[in-house]
Amino acid sequence: MKSAATIVLTGLLLLSVRANAGEVRVAASVPYDPNVLVMDSIKNECSIGTALSRSLVEHAPEHGVVVTVGEVGADSGPGRSL
Repeated sequence: MKSAATIVLTGLLLLSVRANAGEVRVAASVPYDPNVLVMDSIKNECSIGTALSRSLVEHAPEHGVVVTVGEVGADSGPGRSL
């Protein structure tokens, strides 16, 4: 089941990198915002963090974007990081 947030984030990713083709890196699991209170039971049961990265990898090639799961940030190599 795809959530609306996953679809929106996928769309934003594809729009933001379409003009600059190349590799985009995304973390294997997108963490919860540390400033937001999320119960441990929800964190343990919900897989939205890994579902987001899997969805990006699966659907980005349809739009000419290559998404790689791995280290992200300024020191993670060439290309863009999310």
